[in-house]
Amino acid sequence: AVLLVVYQCFLSMGGADYILNAPRLDFFSANREGILSAVGFLGIHWLAVAIGAVANSEEKPSLVTLKLFLVAAVGITLTAALRMAGILTSRRMGNLPYATLVVGLNAFVLAMLAVVDLSWPMPRTPLPLSYGGVQDSMLAAFLAANLLTGLVNVLFQPLLIPPWASLLAMSVYSMAWAVPLGVLHSRGLALKMW
Repeated sequence: AVLLVVYQCFLSMGGADYILNAPRLDFFSANREGILSAVGFLGIHWLAVAIGAVANSEEKPSLVTLKLFLVAAVGITLTAALRMAGILTSRRMGNLPYATLVVGLNAFVLAMLAVVDLSWPMPRTPLPLSYGGVQDSMLAAFLAANLLTGLVNVLFQPLLIPPWASLLAMSVYSMAWAVPLGVLHSRGLALKMW
């Protein structure tokens, strides 16, 4: 949470203006949204890991569900308070209101899924390999996808190429990160950064 507050201070002191309005002259400036928003997404990742620890705890399932609803309420309330303070949600910058919104909404979805899970005693099906790979290596998956997005932005002008080329580029992009993560998951391996 501290990382997100510090990053929001950076954005409020001129970082947002740079991200939104600076010219695209080199690799960094051409990919500044992805590079700088990685700080915000890292903060979201750390909060998600903490929520995952709550969700996977050995506590009584109904207590875990209540905690998830509490996290959802806090996240959505903080988003509303930040909006009232004039700080709007921006996925492009990965700012604090975006983080609180994402955490709040995802905690709410997890809580609702927990309610269904508690009231529906059917067995779960296994995850597809690429989903399991992303689950095992979330930060590595995010960084790889972000770097591949930057590579696509440098090699092509995605908004100016024909639809068939866009579809081909997106297909290759998706396979470039999904297949390696699926292979890692199938072999019981994970890319952890800590």
